Amino acid sequence: MAPVSPSSPVTLPEAPWSLIILGAGMAGYRLAREYRQRNADATVLLICPDGGQLLQASAAEMADTLGIAVLNNTHVTEIDRLNGNLETPLGRFVFERLMLATDA
Repeated sequence: MAPVSPSSPVTLPEAPWSLIILGAGMAGYRLAREYRQRNADATVLLICPDGGQLLQASAAEMADTLGIAVLNNTHVTEIDRLNGNLETPLGRFVFERLMLATDA
């Protein structure tokens, strides 16, 4: 799935997401890769506050390679751990697992 941003129209798979990762640096993409290897049918969403660009690959290339969805330029405004959802300018996303990978 190609990366999207709040300014572009977005159609994402129905919830819940198997895994939502907050952060698109090396840690976020590595986590997505490892999770995908162990869970081939999982729905994975990576949310990043910037363009999600790595030195080796663009966010679009990483999304295609890993079979994940990437939301670029998206900030999370609220996390509700108990009910398994989070809020962004694009709306509410429901998750089974949430991982923070915000690189230092």
